[in-house]
Amino acid sequence: MPIAAHAEDPIDRSIIFVAANAGLAHFDSKRHFEDRDFGGLSLGLHLNRSWSTSLFYSRSHPESGLGRNVRFENYFVQVKHYWRGESQWRPYLVGGLGETIQDREEDRSSTTAHAGLGMHYAINAKWAGQLDYRYFSALHDGFQDKTLMTSLIYRFGTGER
Repeated sequence: MPIAAHAEDPIDRSIIFVAANAGLAHFDSKRHFEDRDFGGLSLGLHLNRSWSTSLFYSRSHPESGLGRNVRFENYFVQVKHYWRGESQWRPYLVGGLGETIQDREEDRSSTTAHAGLGMHYAINAKWAGQLDYRYFSALHDGFQDKTLMTSLIYRFGTGER
């Protein structure tokens, strides 16, 4: 057998994670929405202790100034850079690009970029928690929203090594 067949592969399913996200969205006043809680999911890869990337989805139903409930969704690809990778407490920067969809009936969507900072806490090899603050900027219509979000993260396989 080839030697490589006996070597342990450094990349396995332990790099895969899922996260449940919840937070509070502070919408740009030009949107005429009430600030509102939101929920979401992420699926991603921890490339190493310093970098991760993920697909992120969130949804909220803010009340508009016109008295109706609006469906508000975000779809993003995002990257996080962590410092102090060997510590349980790891500050990080996050950035991403995606699509914000406001009220599918009116088909209002915009390409949106976001950036933020947060703190990651490694509970054990499989579980972690995060808290972050993010700034969202719609590239074409100028809206600027902010979020405070918490996440519960689960890593598959043996978890973090």
